[in-house]
Amino acid sequence: MEGDPVFLRSQLRTGGGESSLGVTFKDETMMSLGPDSAMSVESYYFAPASNRYGLGARLFKGSMNYVSGIIAKLRPEGVVVNTPTATIGVRGTRFVIRVED
Repeated sequence: MEGDPVFLRSQLRTGGGESSLGVTFKDETMMSLGPDSAMSVESYYFAPASNRYGLGARLFKGSMNYVSGIIAKLRPEGVVVNTPTATIGVRGTRFVIRVED
């Protein structure tokens, strides 16, 4: 539901058909999942006062559209998205990935 919190190790899933899910993190990073997708938030650090920044996610299946926020701008090497067959290090501002079953 809109406004629901996302916690560390949260499992986010969408159903089939035309379902989708969008998440906006505190640093303005946005992730959108397409139909029949599953991902988890592996790590998230957004603590400007202590200069700690990082975001790790794992896409198990389906599709994800990623748009970077402040973390990727301040510490691009701190953003990683894992899939069953590859790891994506974020160096740009947006990408789309798809993981087949």
